[in-house]
Amino acid sequence: MATPQAAVDSAGELRAEIARQMVPIYQLAPKVGLHPAHLGQVLRGRRPLSPDLARRVKRALADDRREEPGSHVAA
Repeated sequence: MATPQAAVDSAGELRAEIARQMVPIYQLAPKVGLHPAHLGQVLRGRRPLSPDLARRVKRALADDRREEPGSHVAA
């Protein structure tokens, strides 16, 4: 069964997930290898969202979630 994160595949859904996690585009863009303006255009539907870019954005969002303070327990 697919997880909600794995089901994210449209620009609008990615934009909503980015907003939920409160990740600024200017911080996310370098992690996926794009200029912030280019990523913004993709998320607004002005440029195409490739499956590869969707995977990179989802991976970067998952990495950001793991890096949040308090999201892990120190050993």
